[in-house]
Amino acid sequence: MAKQSVWMCFTLTFMSAILAFQAVAFTAPSDVTALQDFYEALNSPPQLKGWRLDGGDPCGESWVGVSCSGSSVIHLKLQGLNLSGYLSAQLHNMFNLKTLDVSSNNIVGEIPYVLPPNATHINLACNSLTSIPHSLPAMKSLRHLNLSHNLLSGPVGNVFTGLQNLRELDLSYNNFTGDPNSFKSLANLTGL
Repeated sequence: MAKQSVWMCFTLTFMSAILAFQAVAFTAPSDVTALQDFYEALNSPPQLKGWRLDGGDPCGESWVGVSCSGSSVIHLKLQGLNLSGYLSAQLHNMFNLKTLDVSSNNIVGEIPYVLPPNATHINLACNSLTSIPHSLPAMKSLRHLNLSHNLLSGPVGNVFTGLQNLRELDLSYNNFTGDPNSFKSLANLTGL
């Protein structure tokens, strides 16, 4: 009887540990879906080790460039990996993402209309992106934005109005025109 009690206690402890590990490592479903969609938009590149189109747990497994806090993806750093494709519109569902860095790749097309809403650092430099989303003013936490070395053109307009926390902005090596009126509202800007 004592052996059965010890065995039952060991089994319950072991199963609890497994369940606790799974609970800690389980990535938020919206983050998993957004990353899977992004992976597909990038043509499922082999350089993104661990990434999958179906299932998977980015926070519990080793997905290249993904860092988590608890069950939330907070950093996505994929710079210089020779990625091609486009930015997925599903990135806006990554509510806890703080850093998005896909610089120095071969990403083309428009920047999605809505980006991760709580991001503080976005680096999309050195790609072939063609538009600035007009939803940028809604990104109240944004502190660093690098859109340099892309194919951005046209009038800047008021796209940066309301970014009170923005400290650094790099738009160099693009082809903008017009009067950047929205820069007047960037009171905390230290680098342009």
